[in-house]
Amino acid sequence: MKLISRNTGKHIRPDPPQKTTETIRKPEPLVVSPVPQEPASKENSTRKPEPQAVRAAPNPEPSKPPSAPIPSPPPKQKKHLSFRLGYLTYILLCLLIIAAGLYVLWLRMDAYERSRPYRPMEALISEKSAADWRDFLSNAGVDDGYLDTLELDKADYVKKYGDYADDRPVYSVRFGKKAMLTASLREGVPLRFGYHTWDLESLTPVDSGLTVFAPADAVVAVSGVPVGADSVTQLNAQSLTLGVFETARDDIPGLTKYTLNECYTTERISVTDASGNPLSLGYQKGNAYYYPPLTSGYVILAPSMVAVTVNGVTLTDENSAITRTPLEDFEGLGDSVPVH
Repeated sequence: MKLISRNTGKHIRPDPPQKTTETIRKPEPLVVSPVPQEPASKENSTRKPEPQAVRAAPNPEPSKPPSAPIPSPPPKQKKHLSFRLGYLTYILLCLLIIAAGLYVLWLRMDAYERSRPYRPMEALISEKSAADWRDFLSNAGVDDGYLDTLELDKADYVKKYGDYADDRPVYSVRFGKKAMLTASLREGVPLRFGYHTWDLESLTPVDSGLTVFAPADAVVAVSGVPVGADSVTQLNAQSLTLGVFETARDDIPGLTKYTLNECYTTERISVTDASGNPLSLGYQKGNAYYYPPLTSGYVILAPSMVAVTVNGVTLTDENSAITRTPLEDFEGLGDSVPVH
């Protein structure tokens, strides 16, 4: 390989390599590339060598110029940016409106739920135990014996049909499906959107509907206390079952009807006639109790040859028990006619 000078065009003989311990220097930026030579010939020796091109090393990376202001985007990019900002604002506004609507809806539903009339009834049932109900009913006049028949631990409530109205709620409190109390509600604290709460106004025992039929001159008492005239609901309400000797009479009054709404059992009821004699329960029909008057048996002694009449009815073997007994102690009287 031959080296040719760029200036003179002559061959340059390279120096022989020498051994050295020095570190190899970094090549210079300009490097002369060797050009391969053809074998020496006559034509080559007379032809003038052509200069070789020298490949320049790449220039080092220039330093960055100082930061310049960012040029404004083209009009098309501005249009896209405005559309995105407007669309985002629209979405945020819609979300804000939806959130406000949901909040108002929640407030309205909360006011509606708090305005339901069953709310105070739920609180009443949940806060009272069986012992509380027993004390309340006992203080209201319900018999202790009757309370034993109630399932006081199974209290619930239902609308009292016939009395219930949207503006005047009325409920029946039941114990084991037996209605014992009437609960009336009144308007309470005003709420939003025109609603209001409900408060318990009264809680009273229901009318028991217990009725007593007794003679007109009898005295009816509850726990030893005679009932007043306000308990009398009907005079001559039940005709007496008259015997054969009373059918012709029209001056015998029927039984008087007494209604004892605050009494639930007959253990506290006592009935006596005008003479103070206690009357016994004749029979029961539903929630009505009948106390017929006392009946008396009479014995009539009369001669066998006479006719005996009672209330215009002549005594015979068919309507009375007739026996003929000689009366040895009474001369001239003959046989006797006992009547029972």
